[in-house]
Amino acid sequence: MKKALLFALVLATGCEPYVEPESQPPIQKLERSNVLCFVVDCSGSFTSQLTGNDAPAFRFFVSSIDRYFKDRDMRPGDRVIISQLSGDASRCLLYEGSPTDIMRRFDADSLRKFLMDNAHPGGSHVYSTLDTTIQYTASVANGCDTCFLVLSDFEGNAPTEQQDREKLIQTLRRLPRESTAIGCYWISPYMLSQVTQLMNEAGVNAVLETSIVGDPALPTFN
Repeated sequence: MKKALLFALVLATGCEPYVEPESQPPIQKLERSNVLCFVVDCSGSFTSQLTGNDAPAFRFFVSSIDRYFKDRDMRPGDRVIISQLSGDASRCLLYEGSPTDIMRRFDADSLRKFLMDNAHPGGSHVYSTLDTTIQYTASVANGCDTCFLVLSDFEGNAPTEQQDREKLIQTLRRLPRESTAIGCYWISPYMLSQVTQLMNEAGVNAVLETSIVGDPALPTFN
């Protein structure tokens, strides 16, 4: 990956590190809440975007949480989820917490350290990790309004990339259109046409941007 960065989050009360589903009891389904999921590309080339209090990634993180929940009635079940795209899909889900707990825990430096400590050098399996993140988040959201914000150049190197891509398309097609919003940012210009085609095949009207900015336009619900 050349220029990637961050995304996926759901929130769990207590603000504790994510635990593999096999070793924790199932999370209770939410009655009706808002879910914001960040999926972040943690490849080395984007480390500079995570550094400093004015880092684009941190500004994106703070601005998105503020804007997404600002005009919504805060509920006890609101979730923020953080996921990462480096390595394979088995360890992509990193953290769950409420919007308030997430912002209390992380500043720019601690967010960068948290993401880099959990990054994996074993390549970038973009499609499979994104698919795993979306499936997990959708199962927890259970029809609640859910916004996925993906920060990545989308330049993956998985040996099963074509199969992973087709599986991701099928997962995207199953998402409820009226309660799902998707935005992909910092896409490599080289990959923009491919990401556009993927979303078109999945029938998803996503926001797709190549700009590296901290306060981009967020996707809206249908």
